[in-house]
Amino acid sequence: KLEGLLSADMYATDGDYALYYEISAMQNLKKWFAKEKVNRKWMAKLVEGIRTALWSLEQYLLEGKNLLTDPDHIFIHMESERIHFVYF
Repeated sequence: KLEGLLSADMYATDGDYALYYEISAMQNLKKWFAKEKVNRKWMAKLVEGIRTALWSLEQYLLEGKNLLTDPDHIFIHMESERIHFVYF
């Protein structure tokens, strides 16, 4: 589990492997901003979330190009409002 990234588990079904990302109590950025206004506070949170995720990747020598930045793949925890990214 890396800070700023969604937790992922691998599972196998009929010999095929896949990743399962834990998104309980989270909503993707696209749906979140359909209800919330984009303001300076949210932009600062997003930038901080990106910095945290990239720092985590750097600590484990993982490539930043595999960080998904599409609004459908960025998740906000509903209670803490922390931002989590999908690493693929």
